[in-house]
Amino acid sequence: MEIITSVDDKYAMHLGAMIVSMFENTKFPEKISINILNSNLSLENKRYFSKSIEKYGGKIKFIEIDSKRFEEFHERNYISRTAYYRIAIPELFPNEQKVIYLDCDIILEEDITELNNIDISDYYVAATCDENDYLSKEIGLDVGDYFNSGVLIINIEKWRESKLTEKIVKFIIDPLNKKNTCDQDALNHTVKGNYRNLGYEWNYIYDNHNNLIRNRDFKPKLIHFAGNKPWGIFSNHPYKSRYEEYIKLSLWKDDYEALMRDFFNKKIVIFGASLGGERLFKRLQRLNIDIFCFLDNDSSKWGKLFNGKVIISPTELGNMDNLVICIGSLTYKLEIIAQLKQLGFTLHPFQPDFFIKG
Repeated sequence: MEIITSVDDKYAMHLGAMIVSMFENTKFPEKISINILNSNLSLENKRYFSKSIEKYGGKIKFIEIDSKRFEEFHERNYISRTAYYRIAIPELFPNEQKVIYLDCDIILEEDITELNNIDISDYYVAATCDENDYLSKEIGLDVGDYFNSGVLIINIEKWRESKLTEKIVKFIIDPLNKKNTCDQDALNHTVKGNYRNLGYEWNYIYDNHNNLIRNRDFKPKLIHFAGNKPWGIFSNHPYKSRYEEYIKLSLWKDDYEALMRDFFNKKIVIFGASLGGERLFKRLQRLNIDIFCFLDNDSSKWGKLFNGKVIISPTELGNMDNLVICIGSLTYKLEIIAQLKQLGFTLHPFQPDFFIKG
């Protein structure tokens, strides 16, 4: 059974948690072969992956991808170039009839080998409806025809016969595609609803599916942390504790705990000394996180106290180090993000919603 995933060093530990969850919940570890698509993954992470999978009796293979092939493709804050590697799967596995692709921000609570029994001979892929009316309409599809690409059973033969990869790439880089489409939209635009729906059990996305599930006894077999990341300090995901259990069983346990300690040892700054900033301040207080100061563009506020913390000018950031910034202002959020980028700040690689220097 061929399982394929793609990862970079930033997300390696989360894939480590997924792998642990997969093998902890299968009766047939010897049947599972993990193929990791990557570009220059560190030797340490490769060693960790190999050791983790061999411990359970599974097989592992690293497949190096030339990332330059995808350098024209659009990237977003939490959609890196590795997201596009999945569209090359049919050419990488020409001798397989069917393979399973999984994003790395997933945990499994049931046996992954169940997916091998699903017949997709009449479909390009099997996947779960994303239930995203906005994204589906943007590419001209009904909401039921639009699937999430984080969990795919791929019909290799049908995909290759229809030359889907070429069609997907053409759509992504088409100058008329003003949206700078990422991989999921491109897959959906090309497949046009020809997929078998796996149901919510095999790709449960809390933000998308929770309000649609009326059965109180519903128990997901696979949890996908799309959007709501369980390692984020603001995460209210109902399966956050399950992710933490698996990461603590992984070889990345010490790395995870070190990153958490490093974050809490930094100076936390809130951008926006206003109502939104105050709400964020109280939210952080409830998490026992101390705030170093507030930041605001309004010069009349500089030097004054707000919720007991001084308000500083953005120009003072050049004299400060070891800090992270979280945006409290909702009204000016997009403008503040652009301003922070100009000042050399980027999204924190581990904590969503926070910005760091460099």
